[in-house]
Amino acid sequence: MLDYILKIASEYSYIGIYFLMLLESSIFIVPSELIMAVAGFLAFTGKINLFYATFFAALGNISGSTILYLLSRFGKVHVLYRFGPKVKVGIQKADALFDKYDKLAVLIAQFIPGVRAFISIPAGVFEMSYLSFIFITFVGAFIWCGSLGYGALLLGQNWQTIIHYFKIYEHVIWGILLVLLGIGTFFVLKKKAK
Repeated sequence: MLDYILKIASEYSYIGIYFLMLLESSIFIVPSELIMAVAGFLAFTGKINLFYATFFAALGNISGSTILYLLSRFGKVHVLYRFGPKVKVGIQKADALFDKYDKLAVLIAQFIPGVRAFISIPAGVFEMSYLSFIFITFVGAFIWCGSLGYGALLLGQNWQTIIHYFKIYEHVIWGILLVLLGIGTFFVLKKKAK
Protein backbone atom coordinates (compact mmCIF):
# COMPACT_ATOMS: atom_id res chain seq x y z
CA MET A 1 0.00 0.00 0.00
CA LEU A 2 2.88 2.37 0.77
CA ASP A 3 4.16 2.09 -2.81
CA TYR A 4 0.68 2.84 -4.14
CA ILE A 5 0.36 5.93 -1.92
CA LEU A 6 3.86 7.10 -2.91
CA LYS A 7 2.99 6.71 -6.59
CA ILE A 8 -0.30 8.65 -6.32
CA ALA A 9 1.21 11.44 -4.21
CA SER A 10 4.27 11.69 -6.48
CA GLU A 11 2.30 11.76 -9.73
CA TYR A 12 -0.69 13.85 -8.65
CA SER A 13 0.91 15.97 -5.92
CA TYR A 14 -1.60 17.92 -3.82
CA ILE A 15 -4.64 16.55 -5.67
CA GLY A 16 -3.39 13.01 -5.01
CA ILE A 17 -2.98 13.79 -1.31
CA TYR A 18 -6.45 15.35 -1.25
CA PHE A 19 -7.98 12.27 -2.89
CA LEU A 20 -6.17 9.83 -0.59
CA MET A 21 -7.29 11.74 2.51
CA LEU A 22 -10.85 11.88 1.17
CA LEU A 23 -10.76 8.08 0.97
CA GLU A 24 -9.21 7.80 4.46
CA SER A 25 -11.90 9.92 6.06
CA SER A 26 -14.76 8.09 4.38
CA ILE A 27 -13.85 4.76 5.98
CA PHE A 28 -11.70 3.37 3.18
CA ILE A 29 -8.56 1.70 4.42
CA VAL A 30 -5.95 4.28 3.45
CA PRO A 31 -4.12 5.22 6.66
CA SER A 32 -3.43 8.92 7.11
CA GLU A 33 -0.08 8.18 8.73
CA LEU A 34 1.12 6.60 5.48
CA ILE A 35 -0.28 9.41 3.35
CA MET A 36 1.33 12.14 5.42
CA ALA A 37 4.60 10.24 5.84
CA VAL A 38 4.83 10.18 2.06
CA ALA A 39 3.90 13.88 1.92
CA GLY A 40 6.64 14.68 4.44
CA PHE A 41 9.17 12.72 2.41
CA LEU A 42 8.13 14.47 -0.82
CA ALA A 43 8.50 17.81 0.98
CA PHE A 44 11.97 16.71 2.12
CA THR A 45 12.94 16.03 -1.50
CA GLY A 46 11.57 19.43 -2.56
CA LYS A 47 8.82 18.02 -4.80
CA ILE A 48 6.00 19.58 -2.77
CA ASN A 49 5.46 22.17 -0.06
CA LEU A 50 4.46 20.62 3.28
CA PHE A 51 2.07 23.44 4.22
CA TYR A 52 0.12 23.03 0.97
CA ALA A 53 0.19 19.25 1.32
CA THR A 54 -1.21 19.57 4.85
CA PHE A 55 -3.86 22.04 3.68
CA PHE A 56 -4.99 19.73 0.87
CA ALA A 57 -4.91 16.74 3.23
CA ALA A 58 -7.19 18.59 5.68
CA LEU A 59 -9.50 19.56 2.79
CA GLY A 60 -9.63 15.92 1.70
CA ASN A 61 -10.41 14.95 5.26
CA ILE A 62 -13.36 17.33 5.56
CA SER A 63 -14.63 16.24 2.13
CA GLY A 64 -14.70 12.58 3.14
CA SER A 65 -16.06 13.44 6.57
CA THR A 66 -18.81 15.49 4.93
CA ILE A 67 -19.94 12.46 2.92
CA LEU A 68 -20.32 10.37 6.08
CA TYR A 69 -21.85 13.26 8.02
CA LEU A 70 -24.51 13.88 5.37
CA LEU A 71 -25.28 10.18 4.90
CA SER A 72 -25.65 9.84 8.66
CA ARG A 73 -27.69 12.99 9.11
CA PHE A 74 -30.13 12.60 6.24
CA GLY A 75 -30.01 8.85 5.74
CA LYS A 76 -30.60 7.85 9.32
CA VAL A 77 -33.47 5.56 9.98
CA HIS A 78 -35.53 5.79 13.12
CA VAL A 79 -36.17 2.05 13.05
CA LEU A 80 -34.22 1.72 16.31
CA TYR A 81 -37.02 3.47 18.13
CA ARG A 82 -39.37 0.61 17.19
CA PHE A 83 -37.36 -1.89 19.24
CA GLY A 84 -38.85 -0.66 22.45
CA PRO A 85 -38.62 1.98 25.13
CA LYS A 86 -35.18 0.93 26.42
CA VAL A 87 -33.58 1.47 23.01
CA LYS A 88 -35.42 4.77 22.63
CA VAL A 89 -34.19 5.95 26.04
CA GLY A 90 -30.64 4.83 25.20
CA ILE A 91 -30.66 6.79 21.94
CA GLN A 92 -32.05 9.86 23.72
CA LYS A 93 -29.31 9.63 26.38
CA ALA A 94 -26.61 9.25 23.73
CA ASP A 95 -28.07 12.24 21.87
CA ALA A 96 -28.04 14.38 25.02
CA LEU A 97 -24.47 13.30 25.82
CA PHE A 98 -23.27 14.03 22.28
CA ASP A 99 -25.03 17.42 22.31
CA LYS A 100 -23.12 18.32 25.46
CA TYR A 101 -19.67 17.18 24.26
CA ASP A 102 -19.96 17.16 20.46
CA LYS A 103 -17.22 19.70 19.69
CA LEU A 104 -14.75 18.14 22.11
CA ALA A 105 -15.56 14.63 20.85
CA VAL A 106 -15.00 15.61 17.21
CA LEU A 107 -11.71 17.36 18.01
CA ILE A 108 -10.30 14.54 20.15
CA ALA A 109 -11.40 11.94 17.60
CA GLN A 110 -9.11 13.55 15.00
CA PHE A 111 -6.14 12.27 17.01
CA ILE A 112 -7.37 8.71 17.57
CA PRO A 113 -6.55 6.24 14.81
CA GLY A 114 -9.58 4.23 13.76
CA VAL A 115 -11.98 6.76 15.27
CA ARG A 116 -11.12 9.70 13.00
CA ALA A 117 -13.45 8.66 10.20
CA PHE A 118 -16.22 7.25 12.35
CA ILE A 119 -16.84 10.41 14.41
CA SER A 120 -18.68 11.79 11.37
CA ILE A 121 -21.45 9.26 11.93
CA PRO A 122 -22.62 10.35 15.42
CA ALA A 123 -22.04 13.99 14.42
CA GLY A 124 -24.52 13.48 11.56
CA VAL A 125 -26.98 11.26 13.40
CA PHE A 126 -27.21 13.62 16.37
CA GLU A 127 -27.34 16.64 14.03
CA MET A 128 -24.30 18.55 15.19
CA SER A 129 -24.07 21.95 13.49
CA TYR A 130 -22.44 21.30 10.12
CA LEU A 131 -20.33 24.47 10.27
CA SER A 132 -19.01 23.58 13.73
CA PHE A 133 -18.35 20.02 12.60
CA ILE A 134 -16.41 21.07 9.51
CA PHE A 135 -14.42 23.77 11.28
CA ILE A 136 -13.38 21.49 14.14
CA THR A 137 -12.65 18.61 11.77
CA PHE A 138 -10.48 20.85 9.60
CA VAL A 139 -8.51 22.20 12.57
CA GLY A 140 -7.97 18.72 14.03
CA ALA A 141 -7.07 17.22 10.65
CA PHE A 142 -4.67 20.07 9.88
CA ILE A 143 -2.83 19.58 13.17
CA TRP A 144 -2.79 15.77 12.78
CA CYS A 145 -1.67 15.77 9.16
CA GLY A 146 0.82 18.56 9.69
CA SER A 147 2.39 16.76 12.65
CA LEU A 148 2.76 13.50 10.74
CA GLY A 149 4.11 15.22 7.65
CA TYR A 150 6.52 17.38 9.64
CA GLY A 151 7.78 14.34 11.52
CA ALA A 152 8.53 12.57 8.24
CA LEU A 153 10.15 15.73 6.85
CA LEU A 154 12.47 15.92 9.87
CA LEU A 155 13.40 12.26 9.46
CA GLY A 156 14.41 12.90 5.83
CA GLN A 157 15.68 9.74 4.17
CA ASN A 158 14.52 7.78 7.22
CA TRP A 159 10.96 9.03 6.79
CA GLN A 160 9.46 5.54 7.08
CA THR A 161 10.52 5.55 10.74
CA ILE A 162 7.52 7.79 11.48
CA ILE A 163 5.29 4.79 10.73
CA HIS A 164 7.02 2.87 13.53
CA TYR A 165 6.56 5.77 15.96
CA PHE A 166 2.94 6.04 14.92
CA LYS A 167 2.33 2.37 15.75
CA ILE A 168 3.67 3.00 19.27
CA TYR A 169 1.38 6.05 19.58
CA GLU A 170 -1.57 3.99 18.35
CA HIS A 171 -0.95 1.24 20.91
CA VAL A 172 -0.63 3.74 23.77
CA ILE A 173 -3.83 5.58 22.78
CA TRP A 174 -5.84 2.36 22.46
CA GLY A 175 -4.42 1.11 25.76
CA ILE A 176 -5.55 4.30 27.51
CA LEU A 177 -9.00 4.04 25.90
CA LEU A 178 -9.40 0.42 27.00
CA VAL A 179 -8.42 1.30 30.58
CA LEU A 180 -10.92 4.19 30.59
CA LEU A 181 -13.60 1.92 29.13
CA GLY A 182 -12.90 -0.67 31.84
CA ILE A 183 -13.13 1.95 34.59
CA GLY A 184 -16.34 3.35 33.12
CA THR A 185 -17.87 -0.11 32.84
CA PHE A 186 -16.92 -0.87 36.44
CA PHE A 187 -18.69 2.25 37.73
CA VAL A 188 -21.79 1.66 35.60
CA LEU A 189 -22.09 -1.93 36.80
CA LYS A 190 -21.46 -0.85 40.40
CA LYS A 191 -24.18 1.78 40.11
CA LYS A 192 -26.65 -0.75 38.63
CA ALA A 193 -25.90 -3.24 41.44
CA LYS A 194 -27.09 -0.73 44.08
